[in-house]
Amino acid sequence: MEIENHWQEIFGEAMPPEVLTRVLKIQKVMNIKDDDALLEILIPLEFYQRLHEQIPASMRAECEAVTRQVKESSGAVIRSAAEEIDKTHATAKTEIEALTARTKQEIAKALGQAMTGAVDKAIAQITESVAVQAAKSQARKWLSIGGGVILLTILLTGGVAWYYFSTKIGQILSCNAPGEQIHANADGRRFCYRWLP
Repeated sequence: MEIENHWQEIFGEAMPPEVLTRVLKIQKVMNIKDDDALLEILIPLEFYQRLHEQIPASMRAECEAVTRQVKESSGAVIRSAAEEIDKTHATAKTEIEALTARTKQEIAKALGQAMTGAVDKAIAQITESVAVQAAKSQARKWLSIGGGVILLTILLTGGVAWYYFSTKIGQILSCNAPGEQIHANADGRRFCYRWLP
């Protein structure tokens, strides 16, 4: 068909079978003859059809890239937080052990050896309570940071998708993409078309 030759000249590739099938179906349904100029108008329409089919894939790829970057950076923050928690826990444990030893010595001196067993038990309970409170405080802090990172990830991914989608749709609807022009028919109707490369 002549339309296949025009497609080859414009795009530098053979007309894809799905495009040819669509064109033949339109020709058959609308009873368009092979030499009708209306078939030539289908080439730019098919070009726009291909553009519209590519938008979801490019948006998905962009969103996946942003999501991957956010996951990598949030992973680094979480690892850093875990290291900080471990470091704080080790420091608190060392300080508690030193304080416990000093307290034991002072109490043993003051009360004598008879009270050592009871004092050891009381100090162990106090030490355990202090360690649990310190761990809970650190856990709350890092859970808050993790929640903030997750919220930031969600907002950033949504914002990138919205920006990309709104700019592409805006160009299509406002007819301001490179090479597009607005023209009016003899009856006054306006339409947008693009000169093909």
